[in-house]
Amino acid sequence: MNWTRDMVKGKAWDELGKSFWYYILAGVVAGVIITAPVFVLNIDFRGINPWVRMLIIWATIIFIDLPLFLGWMSCYLKAPYGERKLLNLFSFFRRGRYLAAVSAMLQFNLVLLMWGLLILIPWIISDALLPQLLFAIPLIIKVYQYRFVPYILSGSPDTTALQAIDISHEMTKKQVLKLVLLDLSFIFWLLLALLPFITIRLFVHLSGLTTLVMLENLFWQLAAIALSAYVYAAWAQLYFLKRDEYFAAEEEVTEQPEPSAQDSQSAATDDIIL
Repeated sequence: MNWTRDMVKGKAWDELGKSFWYYILAGVVAGVIITAPVFVLNIDFRGINPWVRMLIIWATIIFIDLPLFLGWMSCYLKAPYGERKLLNLFSFFRRGRYLAAVSAMLQFNLVLLMWGLLILIPWIISDALLPQLLFAIPLIIKVYQYRFVPYILSGSPDTTALQAIDISHEMTKKQVLKLVLLDLSFIFWLLLALLPFITIRLFVHLSGLTTLVMLENLFWQLAAIALSAYVYAAWAQLYFLKRDEYFAAEEEVTEQPEPSAQDSQSAATDDIIL
């Protein structure tokens, strides 16, 4: 199916009209859980050893944030079908799913990290900016080729990371540029989300009322959550389209009749004659 940005964003906009506050609440809960450990470590445990703090942060990312992100994406996959439960955020913390989710997401991020290491090559060879930008291109391509992996893992928990990567790669074949343009089309909404933040920051600078800094951060976080709801909803709608297209193509390949023994013998005879 030949999709367009307007089609995908239109579907996402319709979905936001039905589930906007559900997505906002899910984003707030996910955001608090993801940022809380870093916030606590920076505020209440300043005297802790930096290496221990880094170890705690990485352990939190791997064992809490990764499965939580899959649960967050499952909210966008289930809400269009009427299942608007906040507990979907924690669906991958269940017994039998948790370790598989952590393993799959860890493998997926390690694959991306391996592609990201290419960026280090020009730093070793030269300080020029152009080679660094050129070596970043493969990483950008892979990020978009693997963009559906979290949605695939959320929708099919039994799928392994490598299987999800292969399926996402197939779904995004010859689509990378269109996917990049889809993300770029949200720039206007990003600027709109930044408007309250910039306005309050300017007012704080001119008035000297530093007490408004907390309000400034609150506005920015709420705007970021609202924008992420729109972006994730759009990508979920695109995932539905590409998923249906992928499985339709798989069914066509499966349903193709295998050549009979007589056809194979005739083909072999024709080859001998030729």
